[in-house]
Order: sequence, then C-alpha cells, then structure tokens
Amino acid sequence: MTFRSKVHGLGGDAAYYTTSHVELAEFYASDTSKRPARYKKPTNKMKGNRICFYGRQSNDRVCGIEVTGVNKKGTVDGVRVGNVATTDSDPGAEDGDSGGPWFSGYTAYGTHVGAGGGVAVFMPIEEIEDALDVTLLLK
Repeated sequence: MTFRSKVHGLGGDAAYYTTSHVELAEFYASDTSKRPARYKKPTNKMKGNRICFYGRQSNDRVCGIEVTGVNKKGTVDGVRVGNVATTDSDPGAEDGDSGGPWFSGYTAYGTHVGAGGGVAVFMPIEEIEDALDVTLLLK
C-alpha cells in the first residue's frame, strides 16, 4: 500500500492509502463475509440509529450499538480528535481494530477510531471524505 494522506487531530482521525490494484466498494462484515457498500449514511442522520461494528484484529462483530452523538470531539490515544461520532457502548475493540467498519446492512457509516470508558468513537464517512478529499464509491 502507498500512503496518500491522513488527518489526526481536530479535523478527525483517518488515513488514505492506495494499492496497485482496483479496490472494490466493499467492507468486512465478519471474518468470512464481505459486503458491498451500496449506501452512505449522512452524518446528520446517524444519531439514534443502531448499527454494527466489525474488528479484524479482535474478529468481533457486535450489532445493536446506538449512535449517541455526531460532530463530537474526544481524546484518543492522548490526541484530541474532532468530527467523530460516539456510541452508547464499547464493542470490545482491540488495538488493531482501528479503521474497521461501522455499518448497518449494506450502508456504510464510518470507520473505527477507538473505544474506552464504555463508549466507542468512529469517524463518519462524510467526514472522512471531506477531511481527506476522497469519495467512497458505491457498488
């Protein structure tokens, strides 16, 4: 993979890499299942939704987690980050789960930033696109 850009601070927490082959618009829903990203949830329509998280490192998929806030700020690994969404519970994420998908069905919500203190933090898709000047293509 080739590093292209990142944001790690009040603008959010995400990174952009390219590969030498075409990347499909899909995400892991479990260790044996990839799903096409058919929809993107707008940030301003996330609050109150119950969604799923999948971590590749922990190999855990947890659903039914409620989005409790958007456009929040918090501290992750000692760095103050912004433009993130918060949840009502910690899915049990481990180091190495960062970047994992937050989703509902075939709808992409965002990517995992961190967890602790009974909550999780993820960066919504729209905020990633704006911060990195990229577009998630849908399938």
